[in-house]
Amino acid sequence: STPYRRNYILPSHRKDGLIEWMKEMLNHSFALNAKESYADTMLFFEELVEECRHNPSSSRLKTFVPSVGKFHTPLALHDAFRSYDEKYSVSKRRMIPPSVNEIRHILNLAQVMSIGKNLRMISFDGDQTLYSDGGNFDAANSELALSLIRLLCHGVKVVMVTAAGYKLDAPKYEYRIQELLNRFVDEQMTAEQVSNFYVLGGECHYLLQCKLVTTEAEVAVGTLSSISEDDCATSERCSGKFDAEDEQKETVPPPPPIASQPVIHHKITRKLITQRARLFPVPITEWQADHLTGPKPFYWPQEEVNEILDTAEAMMHQTIAELKLRAKVLRKEKSVGVFPGGKEMCSVYPVGHGSRKLKQEALDEIVLRVMEAIREKQKRKKGGNSLPYCVFNGGKDAWIDVGNKSIGVASLQAFFELSPEQCLHVGDQASDFLFVRL
Repeated sequence: STPYRRNYILPSHRKDGLIEWMKEMLNHSFALNAKESYADTMLFFEELVEECRHNPSSSRLKTFVPSVGKFHTPLALHDAFRSYDEKYSVSKRRMIPPSVNEIRHILNLAQVMSIGKNLRMISFDGDQTLYSDGGNFDAANSELALSLIRLLCHGVKVVMVTAAGYKLDAPKYEYRIQELLNRFVDEQMTAEQVSNFYVLGGECHYLLQCKLVTTEAEVAVGTLSSISEDDCATSERCSGKFDAEDEQKETVPPPPPIASQPVIHHKITRKLITQRARLFPVPITEWQADHLTGPKPFYWPQEEVNEILDTAEAMMHQTIAELKLRAKVLRKEKSVGVFPGGKEMCSVYPVGHGSRKLKQEALDEIVLRVMEAIREKQKRKKGGNSLPYCVFNGGKDAWIDVGNKSIGVASLQAFFELSPEQCLHVGDQASDFLFVRL
């Protein structure tokens, strides 16, 4: 791991308060050479989580970590640590204490162990989770594909929640996960099983459902030539292919055509049935219906959306100019971002960088400046702006989206009529996990 990996939590603004506090507590045992007490410390954490679930506002954990979020399920931290330690021998190390990433892994394992058979919906990030950053789903990742298929076949809703904002342009989303969609067909999944897969784009704005599409077509496979209808009833033929049973019979050469009788050509066709897994938009009137209690980002006032994006876009242009970044700004309906500008931007900033790749420090600077600009704007505005948003360093670019994945997951919970205890989100950032954010 290096400090420049997107999911390596090094800068202070990316650190999670709960994980940092847990790390500090475990460091005490490490410093006192009492590594055998790791498991007992994890059991203590588990008790604190359970207390926080029932009394979140006055719990000891809330006192220790004021930024801690809600816990919808117990966390089997003691059992998770035992399992993790058995494999990786964390308690046997003498020089290196438990790391941030190891604590994250233990938290993840504890969450999976705790939710167990109650799981009814699982959502995933796209980049850095289902596929590499900026890439597509890899056909070689058979283990992941089969795991997702097993969930779908057991009736679990599987949702890819992505920041990619292609509106309801289904082919663009399909392109990113085409190999996974192909695998649905290869594994002969039923239409009902395939329909359990969804894509939520733009963080929380565009919902699409997977459906199995069956098409039938008549395909020409050859021709049959004959002299008359009576002759057609025999096995006389000049070209083309019959069925397998006919092919096994001995072919009798046809008699020479009689000049006075015209030759009749019959086209032989065969019905070809093909299947494809395709994405189709889910109507807003369904997944954000009036009777549903979840968030309804489609109905957010457009003037408030524009106000956030205008502030962010102005700050992005200002930062590009001040840092001499060879970058461009792209404005979308619900988001705005900065990305490498290509050769044409070299003439704008002869001394600078970013035509092919923007430094992580520059992307982080953009993120923090945009966040600060929006906060300042809200302070000056009477009543403030109530819309949620998220600003993030995407590894190769930096974006702000109006809305976030927690809003999207909450909307889907209402749509599917599920409680938070039945849902799990998996992502590459610490803030993506359900037990932290929702």
